[in-house]
Amino acid sequence: MKLKHLMALLFVFWAFALEAKLPEKEMVFIVPSYKNVHWHHANLHSLLSQEYDNYRIIYIDDHSPDSTGAVVESYLIDNMIPYQLIEFDESEDYRESILRFSEEVNREPHFFTLVINKKRCGALENITRAVHSCQDYEIAVTVDGDDWLHDPQVLDTLNEAYEGDVWMTHGTLIHYPTRVLGWSEPIPQDIIKRNAFREFKKCPSHLRTFYAWIYKKIKLEDLRYEGKFFPMTWDMAMMFPIAEMCGERHAFISRPVYWYNIVNQINDNKVNPQLQNNLDRYIRKMPRYERLED
Repeated sequence: MKLKHLMALLFVFWAFALEAKLPEKEMVFIVPSYKNVHWHHANLHSLLSQEYDNYRIIYIDDHSPDSTGAVVESYLIDNMIPYQLIEFDESEDYRESILRFSEEVNREPHFFTLVINKKRCGALENITRAVHSCQDYEIAVTVDGDDWLHDPQVLDTLNEAYEGDVWMTHGTLIHYPTRVLGWSEPIPQDIIKRNAFREFKKCPSHLRTFYAWIYKKIKLEDLRYEGKFFPMTWDMAMMFPIAEMCGERHAFISRPVYWYNIVNQINDNKVNPQLQNNLDRYIRKMPRYERLED
């Protein structure tokens, strides 16, 4: 009799656990990648190991000279991951490129879309094309090609965060290989109330996620500098406007969800720290976006 009671209790608990699981929101990993042959395995393994069903991946190789795109394709073939390959040649008009990218990606939707650019355009333009190809209700999750997710439960964590009135999330990263906790921190309430995000010492950073619809509200000209998309500090160019439009409707992920690779020699702070600082100041002085109404 006791065994029957125990089995009944276990069944009730199991049924409750299934019922209590949150519906999975649709998410899209957007991976801008350049010269990441050495890091592609850790990156892809972390994305493909997520214990979450309702997501897809757009991986963009930005005309890497080290054959990153070909190596990624081999990885997909070896691991029997279904994918579509798009060799993308940009138009002279960047707006036309955004539209054409969306058409090509959505012609035959796949779980994994591998885009190999015929010309290098930079991370921000790649992200912008990819987000504009997403459905408004999809949540964009940006992961740099030389970084990777902390564990297989990251998307579950994000799904829980978006259960409330949340349009954007940020944080928390760990440096690789030092394992030192990164610079992520919550945005103070005073900053939020005054819409003073550009005055705060930190820009919302990894792991950066947001609804596609809010990114599309950023003016394209605000993502550009001297006739091109920002070559550095591009995270500030996109995250400050999103944070300003969100106001308090964002969430800080306090647990580590992202490995930030400080070994890579082409990180912005190693390539041209002076330009990075100049663009930081430039973006902070740009006009603020207004908080959107509910």
